Amino acid sequence: MSDVIRAVQNGDRDALQAALSAGSDFDAMDDVSGESALAIAAREGSLELVRALLEAGADPNSPLTTAWPLGNAAIEGHCDVVELLLDYDADIDATDECGNSALASAAAAGRLEVVEQLVEAGARPRQKGSQGRRPIVMAAENGHQTVVDYLKQFATSADKKEVAVCLKRHSRGPILEAVVAYHDSAFLGHISSLQEYLRNGGIPDAPDEYGVTAACLAANRNRVDVLRILQEAGADLAHVTDANECPLYYAAMGGHEEAYDYLWDFTPARYQKAAAEKKAERIREGMWHGKS
Repeated sequence: MSDVIRAVQNGDRDALQAALSAGSDFDAMDDVSGESALAIAAREGSLELVRALLEAGADPNSPLTTAWPLGNAAIEGHCDVVELLLDYDADIDATDECGNSALASAAAAGRLEVVEQLVEAGARPRQKGSQGRRPIVMAAENGHQTVVDYLKQFATSADKKEVAVCLKRHSRGPILEAVVAYHDSAFLGHISSLQEYLRNGGIPDAPDEYGVTAACLAANRNRVDVLRILQEAGADLAHVTDANECPLYYAAMGGHEEAYDYLWDFTPARYQKAAAEKKAERIREGMWHGKS
């Protein structure tokens, strides 16, 4: 692990400045998550660290994966970090490997203030993201009514119909709300929240309304550390969603070699084949992170 990554993960501004002064790479990448130092600092909302890295020359647009600086700040709701990244020419309409912009990511996470901030800064509210969905639809799929209400002014008639269906389907009770919060912890790598859920008797394989589990989301973010915790808690790392997709397939969709390799032996052969085909597709697209 580089000194820059270590300093950022520890939130240590002095150590970061020392590492940068010593010539450490300001665009260093974390070996586990594949995130740049800037992306990690942006996710944590560490404005001083973000500023130090940008002033040192860190690229605000690298890497464009599921965890890039502007996307991380948007998902976590860090308006001040979003503003600073935009000041340093972060591409407001750039998309990650799944096709989602920072606006789409913020909408899906229910970050109303960031959604408003990005739209006012010039982000395109009708820009399509993953699977051809616009930000308003992604907000509706996750039950974020306030974000939907704001984005309706930009929505097409077709969008509004799809939103109505999503919101009806997404009406949740308290048990499902707890599961969604647990899934968010797995997806974002919030280890303490994840462990608290499990300590309190939470079910490690609890699915959302689409049959997706925390293991699927962790795999899609290359969070092998989270996958290990889930496996130790008794999670089924071969669980299949309603769409007949397992965590290994989610790792392949994200293009993550490390999570893919970790999950391979947990996965039955009949599901390995589909994941291998998705991996081959990602390699052809140049979206595979690791050896091919």
